[in-house]
Amino acid sequence: MSRPWLRALAAWGVLCLLWTVSLPAPAVDTEPALPSAALQRRYENLTHQLRCLVCQDETIADSSASLAADFRALVHQQLLQGRSDAQIKAFMVARYGDYIRAVPLDPRRCAVGGAHGAPARPPARCAAAHAGGRLGVAA
Repeated sequence: MSRPWLRALAAWGVLCLLWTVSLPAPAVDTEPALPSAALQRRYENLTHQLRCLVCQDETIADSSASLAADFRALVHQQLLQGRSDAQIKAFMVARYGDYIRAVPLDPRRCAVGGAHGAPARPPARCAAAHAGGRLGVAA
């Protein structure tokens, strides 16, 4: 006797297993905790404001790429050296360009599309992103 429902159930099980295996790996932050809760909050905030340069629009906090891990280590080190958030962001932009910012620097990019051909932001989100000042995010 053939049991078609059993075959269908097995097929669904295989599909679910393949789907689970194909999910992206979550980022693993290997940096030790910072000495104070305030510094740790600044670290988490900064890593969500900087984009991974090898991923498709992921922040360095969310990326599992080795370059993102290097960037997280750099932010961690600069926080321990006493640099301000604005100094760290300015350093990263000077070294890696505007694209490292998760919020675009130039408001004109919102109208014509994002950096490197990324889709344009809706005008309301674009205006809100640049309300924080010249750099687009509050320092």
